[in-house]
Amino acid sequence: MDTKNLKAYAPQARRDFIAAVTKRAAQFGLYEDRIADVVIEGSSAIIEGRVFTRKQALQRGQLAKRINELGFNQFINEAAFTWVNRLTAIRYMEVNGYLEHGFRILSMPSKNDANGNEVTAKFGQGFEILAHAADVAEHLELDKSSIVKMLLAGDKEEELYREILLGECHQLSKVMPFMFEKLNDATEFYYLITLLKQTLY
Repeated sequence: MDTKNLKAYAPQARRDFIAAVTKRAAQFGLYEDRIADVVIEGSSAIIEGRVFTRKQALQRGQLAKRINELGFNQFINEAAFTWVNRLTAIRYMEVNGYLEHGFRILSMPSKNDANGNEVTAKFGQGFEILAHAADVAEHLELDKSSIVKMLLAGDKEEELYREILLGECHQLSKVMPFMFEKLNDATEFYYLITLLKQTLY
């Protein structure tokens, strides 16, 4: 296996993820020099004028605690490192056909053009798994009825993809716990599709 491209990509991917995670942290009032206050109003939580659910506020509280324990930069680096490793592993497995369900999670498979020549889809150019979400729901131990509802809604693609990716990580944690250790609520909350959009596209 030629690893030159991977070696060149990995450091840049890590930098991209650090930037994306830092930006996302700011959206939840988590900064290097301060942690913004949370105001609870009924079933909502207000952070710097932005409205979140109480559950999100509780999960965000776990992140704030982690930042206080590790320090902001260490926390950001840890989050970026964790997800770069996981996504690199998933990418390797999907390209080599090692995922049990057989569908790609981070890309689309190659197709043939009008002349019959194979055209390889670019990394990040759509996700094959979304078209087969209902088929893989049970394999990933997801609530199939909930997955079908998201598919039928037509505007839940990001939420659907998040559930599938986290479901895959949970499955892989059974065979590769050293890389896909069981994700806690805070870690799951912190993963958002925006990170993939900013780093894969």
